[in-house]
Amino acid sequence: YDSAEEGLEQLQQLSDAFAAVAARVEPGVVAILTEKTVRVASRDPFRGTPFEHFFGNPRGPRPPREGRPQGQGSGVIVRHEDGYYILTNNHVIRGVDEIWVELTDERHFEAEVVGADSLSDLAVLKIDAEDLPVVPLGDSDEIKVGQWVLAVGNPFGYEHTVTSGIISALGRRRSVDEYGSFIQTDAAINPGNSGGPLVNLRGEVVGIN
Repeated sequence: YDSAEEGLEQLQQLSDAFAAVAARVEPGVVAILTEKTVRVASRDPFRGTPFEHFFGNPRGPRPPREGRPQGQGSGVIVRHEDGYYILTNNHVIRGVDEIWVELTDERHFEAEVVGADSLSDLAVLKIDAEDLPVVPLGDSDEIKVGQWVLAVGNPFGYEHTVTSGIISALGRRRSVDEYGSFIQTDAAINPGNSGGPLVNLRGEVVGIN
């Protein structure tokens, strides 16, 4: 009985630690909204078929129209000696025309890209804001396989979702051209999580999802 009670108490302590880390990290995790203008050609479905004479567009092909697809990802606010920056994935902001950052207090800021690297899939953004909540940076060289981590982000448009897992492997690479420094985790990472932080149980960023 004493052993069972002690085990439950340890599990409760671990659960409380997860909750404390999530509460500490969430304010510094942002949603990143992007827009890209594309030209969409208007297509005549009957062109080149036997029905073109009867059902085709008699005035010829219509001019292309513009569309503005929207994308979404996540990011994490960090502090540097010269101000606040936001870390995210390069593929979240690559080739877009506008980037907006939404904070947990629902404030929106237009962001500019100040650095990007396709091989590590990392990008650094800057917004004009003060007194932002930040998430401290940890040392990813100190993490070990089997350690607990939390992933925070906005998967499928759901704000501030937290998932847990362990470090599954280190030094992974996705192709021969990329750096062999990717962290593999079994914490759930879904579309929209891209760019959010992977944090240790001290609430420190050790990776970008």
